[in-house]
Amino acid sequence: MFKTSKYSIDRVYANNNEALNKLDTFICRLNAQLIDTLYILTSTSPEGSISFNKRLAKRRSEAIVAYLKTKYSHIDFNKIVISEKTHLWNELVNQIKNDSSCAYKIEIGKIAECATTSNQFEHLLKKVDQGNCFKYIAQNYLYSLRNATAYHNNKEQNIKLHSLIIPPLYRDTDSSGNLRSSYMPRQNSYTWKYPLALKTNLLFDALTALNIELEVPLTKRWSINAGYYFPWWYLKKDKIALHILYGYIEGRYWFNNKVEHSYCYHSLNGEKNSLKGWYGGFYIGKGIYDLMWKSEGVKGDIRWSGGLSFGYVHPISKHFALEFGASIGYVDTDYKRFTPKGECLLWKSDESVKWIGITQAKISLVWRLGFKQSNKP
Repeated sequence: MFKTSKYSIDRVYANNNEALNKLDTFICRLNAQLIDTLYILTSTSPEGSISFNKRLAKRRSEAIVAYLKTKYSHIDFNKIVISEKTHLWNELVNQIKNDSSCAYKIEIGKIAECATTSNQFEHLLKKVDQGNCFKYIAQNYLYSLRNATAYHNNKEQNIKLHSLIIPPLYRDTDSSGNLRSSYMPRQNSYTWKYPLALKTNLLFDALTALNIELEVPLTKRWSINAGYYFPWWYLKKDKIALHILYGYIEGRYWFNNKVEHSYCYHSLNGEKNSLKGWYGGFYIGKGIYDLMWKSEGVKGDIRWSGGLSFGYVHPISKHFALEFGASIGYVDTDYKRFTPKGECLLWKSDESVKWIGITQAKISLVWRLGFKQSNKP
């Protein structure tokens, strides 16, 4: 058996010493004149890239041949046939599904459905149960695939005799047949549930209109989003002012919140909303404002506003994303026009506006959070 990404033969690694002694005994008993063909088969486990594993398997074959040449000069090495096997992740899925001691069969099955490359498969496995799923597979499956096999054809008996440096899918068990793995699945594992997102609209921030939003998923498809705008500042001895207090609440429906998205970013069981992709929704809001620009200002309240919203959330890392969105709806507001005179305000008129059209545009920075919940047996 070989160490990860290695091709040198190490007698003290795993049970290599015992296996090599068996191989030595096997070859010493062979009649060199009766050997028709000596076959060497080496293999790699599926971690890493396929191209790297192919090169690694070839080097392992060369290492086995070099070992045999050093010890057994009576063998005609022109009769050696070398072949390599690069194992893939999907070849292990069915074996793992039939493993009654594996607690991660459901998660592995879902990864097999959504992973498109070997590297992605490995990356997602390492996320399950804080890496313990991958450790279990490495301990009980992967290391046994990094092996070499030798057998020959006997001219007289026309049979194959096998000698394995490590038997396929070797599993370390005690006298009762129980696994000795130090990475057995924990009875109390965790999943990410009830994620939420904190946001700020960068367009309004650029206009010094501070704001914050909070979104919480309710189901796999639905979430609730609430926002609050609160700029409150003066400039040039009160000649410029931006006072806004406005809040709204919004219900959202996520169109493409598929299981693989939820699994890959938040939930081990794929049941929770991942807060990414396309959404549509409806909102309602209310607020007050006091705006002034040098010689004129307005002060009023938004009696109510409401309408439809739509947008797209694009992840830029595990915990951060960008949200692009807009709202179309109705605004009903009353306000008073005034002009400043000394420390007083001279009222000019009372007016009202009822508006139908684009009511909001956003490019928001999203910080996605979550809470761990124990999976009790």
